[in-house]
Amino acid sequence: MRHPPDPSPVMLEWYAQPRYRPFSLSHDGEGASRPAILMIHGFTGSPDELRATAEMAFDAGFDVETMLLPGHGADIARFHHVTREDWLHAAATAWADLRSRHQRCFLVGYSLGGA
Repeated sequence: MRHPPDPSPVMLEWYAQPRYRPFSLSHDGEGASRPAILMIHGFTGSPDELRATAEMAFDAGFDVETMLLPGHGADIARFHHVTREDWLHAAATAWADLRSRHQRCFLVGYSLGGA
């Protein structure tokens, strides 16, 4: 099986910007009693596409974690080398981590992240 060429240096530089990395929005205090949301971006996307929604959820009182699916955003260099199983494992790990820190958790997925 032939893989497409690796991403160009311009693409790698573009996705290296901090906005394409995962981010967290957390309130001080209350810890586990505060509800939390894990947000998962779409195919070929990044956490940045969820930023406005994450900020609205934070303003409504939620702690928010956005994750980066392997091979996307700042990790675009590995895009052709990750599998569906890698995405599922990353999502399950992020979900387990959030559940270990909060009593009430919600999942928000956009496009592929919702699948």
